[in-house]
Amino acid sequence: MPKIYYHLAMQPGQKNLTGASRIRFYNVSLAMNKMGYKNQEKKHPDSDTYLVYGAWKKEDLNRYTNTKGLIWDICDNYFSDHRRQEAIWFAKNCKLMTTTTPVMKKILERELKDLGIKREIVVIEDPVYFNFVKPTFTPKKGLVSCLWYGYDVNLQRANWDQLVFRPMLNNLHKLKNVHFTFINGGGHLPPGIELSGAKYNLVPYSPENQYQYSKDVDFIILPINPRLPFTRGKSHNKLVDGLACGTMVLASPQNSYLPFSDYAHVTDDIIGSMLHCLANPEETVERIRLGQEYIKDNFTPDIIAQKWINLIERL
Repeated sequence: MPKIYYHLAMQPGQKNLTGASRIRFYNVSLAMNKMGYKNQEKKHPDSDTYLVYGAWKKEDLNRYTNTKGLIWDICDNYFSDHRRQEAIWFAKNCKLMTTTTPVMKKILERELKDLGIKREIVVIEDPVYFNFVKPTFTPKKGLVSCLWYGYDVNLQRANWDQLVFRPMLNNLHKLKNVHFTFINGGGHLPPGIELSGAKYNLVPYSPENQYQYSKDVDFIILPINPRLPFTRGKSHNKLVDGLACGTMVLASPQNSYLPFSDYAHVTDDIIGSMLHCLANPEETVERIRLGQEYIKDNFTPDIIAQKWINLIERL
């Protein structure tokens, strides 16, 4: 069996392990260990297979120059932001690339074509991160609790006034008391929330906070504009983890969310979906349950680990 080394944004086990490292590979690496593939975080590659997650500072690139089996995993379109030069270096020097969604693969293929670089790109989806929780849907009378989590910048990548706040105000006779919790690292709020009059609280980001709040709220809401250059190919991980926690997810129709339309509510009519769930609690619980079964059949760490192993074994 080949030795597998990988470089994450931070070492596994550290409390602030970043999203891509935590979601993409931490639990998967544990699953690979169980399958007999010894792998470890190592800063200086000397193995046949070396996985790199994300884009890195220019001064870090020299550590990869002599790597024979460099796999570059790219979960966001780094070619579209300030990391473009690092992204071009990795594209030129890796053996192949992996990414999270078919849409992101197409985006990357266009980038590589424009750069004159030929590289194979393989889609390996994000696994579910959290343990499964029994689905529930028992809103308190007169109160609806909603949760959003993620990077602060993603709050700016959705029209909250159009998708959430204005429809909520138009339905005040049905939604008299909606409370929002926002979990992120910088303590930011979505544009327009102050004018909406909505009640809210801010919670510092940690995986533990995300898990605890996800289990306890009525809805996880994930509005986003999926047509922006940085969001078009985004992964399903936020939606998957919400369903895993036993909670209904109301999400904009991002491409990677569409396969979950029978389980979550995947539509820009977020408030309409909320009202539908409140009127149909038993259906809501059943949709969550079926969503969890779909995730167990397709996106557990063991299943995703096997996809990585299959890829590595054919290099």
